[in-house]
Amino acid sequence: MGRIVSIAIVEEDDDLRSVFTRYLTQAGMDVFGYRTIGALEDYWANATGPDILVLDVDLPRENGFIATARIRARSTVGIIMVTRRTEHEDRLLGLSMGADHYLTKPIDLRELESIIRNLARRLFERRETGAKAIPEQPIWTLRRDEWRLIAPNGAVVDLSAAEHQLLTSILEQPGRANSRDSINAKLGKPMLDAQNRSLDVLMSRVRRKIEAATGLALPLRAARGTGYVFTGQARIEGPPEA
Repeated sequence: MGRIVSIAIVEEDDDLRSVFTRYLTQAGMDVFGYRTIGALEDYWANATGPDILVLDVDLPRENGFIATARIRARSTVGIIMVTRRTEHEDRLLGLSMGADHYLTKPIDLRELESIIRNLARRLFERRETGAKAIPEQPIWTLRRDEWRLIAPNGAVVDLSAAEHQLLTSILEQPGRANSRDSINAKLGKPMLDAQNRSLDVLMSRVRRKIEAATGLALPLRAARGTGYVFTGQARIEGPPEA
């Protein structure tokens, strides 16, 4: 490739982080290991970021899904998620958040090396040709004072009070997980039922309504054990409600 690949490993397991670091260093890469996203970002704030980030999903304080969405919003760094989570929905969530690859543990080190080299080659070629790494995402707009959602294609969806409050709570923090409890509290129903089925029903109804009215699927993912994450770009217009 003509240059050394810079790798940041963010892995809570000290032994596994050491294994990754040692193997990739021996493979000729420039590797730094961190236990948390916070530790990486403390370093990143005062230095050039890595070419590729190898990121554990189950991290202390901030999980890898949320960290990926936040990092992807401001950086073109390559992201490889590594996890023990094997559910298909988790894989889809990771990729929708902006990960380039999603690998399940145990990790084959030769496979990891191969993926890193191929990803680095694409990233370097993209930078050399000046190609845009991250296409601009279409924006969903919520007009708070009109109780309307404007889709990226211009279609308008009129919202009920419950639908308006639900979307406001989710679109206020795109890329971040909204727990079921926090959504329920904003709806004025902190205890809908033991399984939160009422929230799921409302969410399903809103998604069907939006898709029928706009022809577009709302970019929303259910994060297992967390809540809901809006994975697109959003803005909210109008004054906050009293």
